[in-house]
Amino acid sequence: MTVLTKNQQVHFSLVEPLSLIPSYATDPDLACNASQYFLSVSLQGVARVVESMEEKIEILTALMQRLQPQGGYQPISLQDQRYVKQVKATAVVCIVPSQITAKFKLGQNLKPEQFQAVIETLEQRGTPEDLQTLSWMKKAQRLSY
Repeated sequence: MTVLTKNQQVHFSLVEPLSLIPSYATDPDLACNASQYFLSVSLQGVARVVESMEEKIEILTALMQRLQPQGGYQPISLQDQRYVKQVKATAVVCIVPSQITAKFKLGQNLKPEQFQAVIETLEQRGTPEDLQTLSWMKKAQRLSY
């Protein structure tokens, strides 16, 4: 946290890797076309260390609802003494973005026949990652028209 007190400017990136695309999906001979599709977002902004216990609890509660929506735990609360020490010891940093950019690689620059060949390869392979990639590819294809 000492670094943030000296310089609050931050850059934060998240990347969701999707399917590995084998070279043979678009070229029967050359390895050059092997790739990985992905989604990414980057933001620049100012970081703020959250000091308020109430605000920390609000943020940590939202995080738990996202990561464990089925519940199975006691709500985070200052009234529950089991949480007080844990919340105090947890650093929470909020980023107020000044710029957000997103990038995705989903075969959008392929020729139509290559795009279709990748779709067929992913459908044949059929892993859960491939099915998710296909869903994203089809969304991106609809957006490009």
